[in-house]
Amino acid sequence: MREFNLEEALAGAPVQTRDGRPVTQLVKFNFSFGPVRLAGVIDDHRVGVWLADGLDCTFGDSPSDLLMAPVKKTGWVARFRYGHCSGSYVDGVIYGSEEDVKAAEPNALSYHEISWEE
Repeated sequence: MREFNLEEALAGAPVQTRDGRPVTQLVKFNFSFGPVRLAGVIDDHRVGVWLADGLDCTFGDSPSDLLMAPVKKTGWVARFRYGHCSGSYVDGVIYGSEEDVKAAEPNALSYHEISWEE
């Protein structure tokens, strides 16, 4: 999980609590008093409040602190045979679609869809 980023979160990037609960409807408030700046819905049924940096309003690490949720990504890679070495991926190039990898690497032995979380 990545550290909380206020700009990304307010732009709609997925957010979760430190203990993995999804947070939606995150809103920033501009009060002239008090440290509470954010409010959002935890697990679709409870309202939580946080400081602008995503920390819960308690001291120390809290299970309710905000973090950026992992985002699942997918891509395509080509597999080649070079001399006696087979099955190695070339330079870590990842293409956006099967059509893209086939067009860019027409001489590959095979094509594979991969996924990862960032």
